[in-house]
Amino acid sequence: MSSITNERLDSLLETVQQLYPSSQVRVVRKLSAQQQGLRLVPSLSNPRLAVPATVPSAAMWSAIRPCASDTASNKVRRYGLAAMLRSPLLRWLMPSGIVIDAAPDSILEVFENVFGREVCFSLMTGTARANRKPVLGVFDSSGNELGFAKVGFSELAKDLVQNEYHALQAMNKVQHPGIQVPRVLNLTPWNDAPVLIMSALRPDAWQQAIDLPVATVRAIIASAPVRSERINQSQWFYTLLTTLQDLPSEAEAAPLIDLLRAMAVRFNHLEVATGAWHGDFGAWNMARTSGAPMVWDWERYSLDIPLGLDLFHFSSHESLRRIGDSESAITALTNPHLARAAHSLHRQYTDSSESIDLAQLLPLMYLATMAARFITDGFRHSVGDTLALGQWHVSVLKELYSKR
Repeated sequence: MSSITNERLDSLLETVQQLYPSSQVRVVRKLSAQQQGLRLVPSLSNPRLAVPATVPSAAMWSAIRPCASDTASNKVRRYGLAAMLRSPLLRWLMPSGIVIDAAPDSILEVFENVFGREVCFSLMTGTARANRKPVLGVFDSSGNELGFAKVGFSELAKDLVQNEYHALQAMNKVQHPGIQVPRVLNLTPWNDAPVLIMSALRPDAWQQAIDLPVATVRAIIASAPVRSERINQSQWFYTLLTTLQDLPSEAEAAPLIDLLRAMAVRFNHLEVATGAWHGDFGAWNMARTSGAPMVWDWERYSLDIPLGLDLFHFSSHESLRRIGDSESAITALTNPHLARAAHSLHRQYTDSSESIDLAQLLPLMYLATMAARFITDGFRHSVGDTLALGQWHVSVLKELYSKR
């Protein structure tokens, strides 16, 4: 097994042990026919998902998680896995799993108290990132989907789970035709970890690419007040600057701090509208439906963010993940259609008619926002890959700023 695969399996085992703190948890290469536990999907050597071993419908639905970023190969893989999970040959196709002994104080107690019935769950957790946390699909014993849950074990994950709760509370009050979001079902502490339980979102349409979803961003903006301010007087600028200055290593944050101050001087003639944003707004967190798009994963929702940055994330995030390819990233960030869409959000709230200057400023503000997030999370939680991603965003910001 590769180091990444080993890390995935270790992560799954560690998470299952946290969810069953008084139980013995172990991997077996071959689950017996009625052995309770979690089946590793698609295999022990590549464990992407753990699903209920004895509830085929729950296992099948756990494998089918459609989103608007799905490629044809992703769809084939997902539906192929789902078919295998309902196959009578499953014991031979996916034999390995995680066995859990008696669990008197497990996370199941929380779910059974909320839903009032016996439940099971599937589990997905990622590779090492500062914000890693388990995401659980909750089902009843017949395989009917009841909801989703997130559990915050680390300090950052605790903050993100709590923040997602507050975000959904705000969004659940929004009456807007441009969006559908999960409903909050419960937030409860368990073993010093917040557990957020929310309704599941199942789209009723075949997934394909979504055009730039401006109406959906307007729905997010509607969840909080909007104010217009100059950049060096904005809460956005103050928050980023103080957060970076509070980091104990000046070397990590200094280049971004210098760029922020330069931006504040160069563009201080502009009024910028700030308000709510999703914070990880992309096709991977959305699904096309016969009505409004479904949007999930609200843990990065925040206020006092320049309007339109969600659109820049939607359009350029995938390019920015290709570290070293600044040309593709800058091309995505400076798309004229994207600039016009972002400016249209500001026109309603500001007196500024300087559309060209605003089009130059907004992608810089987006890069600064994401760079500050990655540098802060990576440094505080000692995750080198996250820190490197932040430094990459700073280098793209510096290059783009030099062209303005």
